[in-house]
Amino acid sequence: MKTLININLPELTDILNPWREETIELSHKGVPPHVSLIYPWLETPISKKELKNIQKILENTKIFTLEFDSIKKFDNGTTYFSPSNTKKLQEIQNKIMKKYPTIKMYNGEFKDTIFHLTIAKIGDDEEKFVEIQNKLSKYLPIKKEITQITIMQEDENGYWSDYTTINLK
Repeated sequence: MKTLININLPELTDILNPWREETIELSHKGVPPHVSLIYPWLETPISKKELKNIQKILENTKIFTLEFDSIKKFDNGTTYFSPSNTKKLQEIQNKIMKKYPTIKMYNGEFKDTIFHLTIAKIGDDEEKFVEIQNKLSKYLPIKKEITQITIMQEDENGYWSDYTTINLK
């Protein structure tokens, strides 16, 4: 079973649920709204050594503000909030990838990481995309102070739970 490293934003659940619950299976399996830093990370169980490694990598990461300023859609129909500045996210991901160079984000499915917070998976339904933009644009920009990074683990039934959180300074 897999693990991942996320910035979880459960406080956005209420505004996203009309679309998340309908279109994102993981929303029913314990995964809150989030920005993925590393997916997948390691297989479970995570050893104490690996946990110490990731804590060491992230120990000097400072609290930062993440701002989402637009709603976009990937070619596959995944609709998402786009962060206005991904420099800090890229720095964190690069630090982790330096220690774990064989990890392929999204199993190598995509060439580059585009940091995002998924709203819905709507395929080519342009009407639904316009609806999402109309309903959620009023919340933009969304600014969130990021104070922790979460490691989640999957169980044998495909449900996810927090394994640990790493507090930022």
